[in-house]
Amino acid sequence: MTQERFQFGPATEKERAARREKQRQCVEILRACKPLTTRLATIHGIYTDLSPDDERLLQAFHWVVDAHQGDKYESTFDGLCSSAGLLHSDVGLLSGRLQTLYQQREPVLYEAEACALLHQWLRDREDSEGTSKKH
Repeated sequence: MTQERFQFGPATEKERAARREKQRQCVEILRACKPLTTRLATIHGIYTDLSPDDERLLQAFHWVVDAHQGDKYESTFDGLCSSAGLLHSDVGLLSGRLQTLYQQREPVLYEAEACALLHQWLRDREDSEGTSKKH
């Protein structure tokens, strides 16, 4: 049996909306992630090896987080985490492990995105410095 490929990217807006409507399921997913956060916190943090079950949980966590992206859904996501018993530090560990997994599995994409962010930051900085010099 082959393992399914981890889906790092964002869902469609339709998929996100459907996931947001299933709040009870989101809470159940987040609650199921609690033991994984304990393992991450007590073993090797964001570098802890993942079992196939851990990866399925992390994939589900990713979909819940993705569905609640943006300021509009931030308080809803916080409420879901609270209902599930997840602390901000738990969410940070899961997000960090997700990012590390992405870096390990998709190094070329990860590097390209990191470079694009740095270039954007430099352009924004140059633009703001240029604007401040004009005033």
